[in-house]
Amino acid sequence: MKIRYLNNVPLLCFVAFLGVVYISNAHTVEKKLRKIEVLKKEVKEEKWKYMEVQTEIIHSSTESQLAKKLNDKEIKINDETPVKLKGAGD
Repeated sequence: MKIRYLNNVPLLCFVAFLGVVYISNAHTVEKKLRKIEVLKKEVKEEKWKYMEVQTEIIHSSTESQLAKKLNDKEIKINDETPVKLKGAGD
């Protein structure tokens, strides 16, 4: 009867090894999933920062905002229409 159990020891060791590999794999996957979630949050935050900066740039480059900046530096906006220069071929 003892010999019968001894014949199954390699199989039991192999099944135990597979169990350890399975558990290790599950822990590794969980760790990677947590890291992915953290990175998704960081990407979302950086995307909001980008959109905030982009909105600020668009707002500061409007004509009214540029006029305010120019008035602060005492530069006046030319309201006259541009004059077309005629060349020799016209």
